[in-house]
Amino acid sequence: MSFSGKITPSSLQVRSMASYLEAAGAIALPLWNAAFAWITGPEVVISLCALSFTAYQAHLQRAHNRLSVSPSLAVFSEESADPEYPGAVRVRLLLQNNGLGPAVLDSLALIIGAKKIRLRDHNHFRRVVKEALGRLYCTDRWLATYGGGHAIKAGDAVLLADFTLSLDPPVSGGEVQALFDWMGLEVHYRCMYGKRGRYNTHEHRSRVTGVQVPSGLATP
Repeated sequence: MSFSGKITPSSLQVRSMASYLEAAGAIALPLWNAAFAWITGPEVVISLCALSFTAYQAHLQRAHNRLSVSPSLAVFSEESADPEYPGAVRVRLLLQNNGLGPAVLDSLALIIGAKKIRLRDHNHFRRVVKEALGRLYCTDRWLATYGGGHAIKAGDAVLLADFTLSLDPPVSGGEVQALFDWMGLEVHYRCMYGKRGRYNTHEHRSRVTGVQVPSGLATP
């Protein structure tokens, strides 16, 4: 018996490799087809849709949780006659949280004309107020800065200032109103999730009433 070609180790390796690949393909192809059919089956599509919907619901729940603890600040004043100083007017400024969650205060600034002065402590607050009010300043009972993480619960209010305006010599109501239009407050705060906010009395009044910020006041 004769052979047309010479058998070498290399040719045996090539034939063995080809046979191995052919056998592996015969085994792997049905497995791949079965896996592809399972991946594209209706059960998997439904599972993926359910997983996506669950993830979207979780996102909405997180957003709802953040909104449910969002604070909303407002400053309002109370004016009354001061029995200790006849003819004078006692003014109390309060910061109220009308939101659904606590407000953690970081800093308080007094706006005077075009200047914004960050209040450091009680004595600094008093000095700034006395300089701003000038001859209208009579006395003060309470001036607080509430910085450094002081929290106001939802629905609560804190007293920022309690001072008395001297009306001797008398001033008109328009002059007093112009004074409070010229002065304002800015509060920097954050919610329990850490999201920071800023409340500015001039900007708030402009949004609510349409009255523009007084001329010369720099809006940050």
